[in-house]
Amino acid sequence: MLSYLTANGHVATSSAIAFGASETVAIAFYGALAQCRVRGLLANVAGIAVDSVVFVWLAFATLAFVPGQLVGKACGLLIAPLLISCCRCLPDPRRAGAGPVRFFLGTHHPHWLRHLTVPLFVSDRTLRRYRTLPVATCPWALDSGGFTELSTHGSWAHGPSPRAYADRVRRYRDQIGNQIGNLAWAAPQDWMCEPFITAITGLSVAEHQRRTVQNYLTLTTIAPDLPFIPVLQGFAPPDYGACVRRYQDAGVDLTTCPVVGVGSVCRRQGTAEAAEVIATIRDAVPGVRLHGFGVKSTGLRRYGHELSSSDSLAWSMAASERHRYRAAIGMPVARTVPGTRCAGATTCSPPCLPIPPAPRSPSGPSREFRLSAHRSSARGRRCMVPRRCDTHCGEWTRGPVFLFHS
Repeated sequence: MLSYLTANGHVATSSAIAFGASETVAIAFYGALAQCRVRGLLANVAGIAVDSVVFVWLAFATLAFVPGQLVGKACGLLIAPLLISCCRCLPDPRRAGAGPVRFFLGTHHPHWLRHLTVPLFVSDRTLRRYRTLPVATCPWALDSGGFTELSTHGSWAHGPSPRAYADRVRRYRDQIGNQIGNLAWAAPQDWMCEPFITAITGLSVAEHQRRTVQNYLTLTTIAPDLPFIPVLQGFAPPDYGACVRRYQDAGVDLTTCPVVGVGSVCRRQGTAEAAEVIATIRDAVPGVRLHGFGVKSTGLRRYGHELSSSDSLAWSMAASERHRYRAAIGMPVARTVPGTRCAGATTCSPPCLPIPPAPRSPSGPSREFRLSAHRSSARGRRCMVPRRCDTHCGEWTRGPVFLFHS
């Protein structure tokens, strides 16, 4: 409209037609190159070429100006990403002194605590079954298992009482956390606020928030020596601001806590809404150190600079699906045995993690266990070993499925 009012109408019409044609071609290229890593760049190049040719031909009935159009738009295409990259490299004043993001690798296998050196995230629902606990050689954090508790029972009535949970956490801290690997923190018995969870409990988001704050206050009163952290719950971004005010009204200074958890974001962690949630909390409490529950690679790319730490139990899902897809269409799949070099690569960066030793037989030393790869057994005990291969996939994946069976 502005072009029609301030410039020649014929030029404005030519520009509109060229824009429509270039966008159509760019979208077509982007969809056709679904498996190409640089499909965005190739789609932009195709759109620029079509826009330049169509506009110059319609507006001036000649192609003499096409080279100049291409050079100018190519410069813009290259300069814009460089400027964006430079802006992303600038330090965020709100994260001054916060340090890099620490990622807690979720696991259902407590014996990893004994053998691995990466930070681990273990659930109380897993540890509570063990009489003898491993001594950790790595930093680790404890999940209360609230999501499973609420989605299964609709309340914490079937779970441990706050005092029983505090006693468990003290046992974990004293038996698992030694001078080498201390318990970094423990999550409270919080109440998630996803719509399907509130539908199960029959309670409102506000009531879930009230119960989450009250549980944190109860746990810190019962066991002030244990590293319980406050957790912010909600669903819409304003809900989290309301949860912050609940903690403030209760006299909790979130900025003095080692870390503050952000819940109910794991199923949407890679979305703009989740990024808005983090920004809302940051605006409400500048300087707070946040932990994103269930935030992995897609979310970390969006707002990882706003977090101090995150965790995920689904860290291998994307890579596993990618490998299945590549195998289904006949593409080569990089197969790496943990503890060895990557296939077709000089080195694996960082090095693949070693295979933990096989656990002892629960019935005594007379039963021998053998290690077999890629073999299913109804009696077997599955041990998934984490590895990372930046050369091929760049993400944490589970290694071959090793089964300990008698």
